[in-house]
Formats: sequence, C-alpha cells, structure tokens
Amino acid sequence: MEAALLGMLGICSLEDLWKRQIHLAVLAVFGLLGIALHLHGASRTAWDLLCGAGIGALLYLISLLTGEKIGKGDALLVTTTGIYLGFRDNLLLLWIASLLAGTVGLLLFLFRKKKKNDRIPFAPFLLAAYLILLGIKIRYA
Repeated sequence: MEAALLGMLGICSLEDLWKRQIHLAVLAVFGLLGIALHLHGASRTAWDLLCGAGIGALLYLISLLTGEKIGKGDALLVTTTGIYLGFRDNLLLLWIASLLAGTVGLLLFLFRKKKKNDRIPFAPFLLAAYLILLGIKIRYA
C-alpha cells in the first residue's frame, strides 16, 4: 500500500514540477489500484475511504469556486490519496503539505523568487508530507 502511494506521489510530483500538470490517467490507475488493494486487504472501512476521498472532492469544489486558485489536478490527487489513507490520515497529509507549501511560498516571496500571485507545484509537498507521515509511523510503530 505504501509503495503504491509513494509511486503515485513521486510520479505526480515530477509531472507537477516539470509540466505543471497532473495526468488524470495516472490518478485513475492508482485510484483503482488503491481500491483493489483495500478490497483485498480491507484495512479501512468503505466509509473511511469515502470520507478520505471526500476531502479531495471538497478541494475540487473550492477550485471551481475560486477560479482554480487550488489546481484541479491537486484536488484530484488529494482525492486519490484519500482512497489510500482514509479521512484522518488524508486530512493530516493535507495539513502538513499545506504548512510546508506555505512556508516555502513565504520564503520564496521574501527572497523575491516568486510574486504574491505566482503558483507553486503542490504535489511535491504532498510527497514530502507523506514521507514525514511514514517516518512518524515507523518511529512510533
């Protein structure tokens, strides 16, 4: 499960950094893989997975309402991570990634590398946040 999620976040991070987009085909393949892995192992309830994916669906709605201040690809990526992580862990992932992105964005602005309205890729921050979560899980397992 962890390897699949790491693979998806790694691929999406590279796409986001280089092309400033996330391909739906990648999300679809990994989303279906996540569902299949849960059906095989049943490590989380269907309700937990639905609520985890719902976080991304809410981000997608916010993207539509704000003229894509949050990228639709990022929202769909968070939807897919919710299939793997469930509600609580996906919310934690999004929170950590947002803190990291906000910190880096502020530093880039202060050092005049980015302007206030410039966009920065979010997928690498989701990857970094997931690595932090894995580190915490391993440390306290």
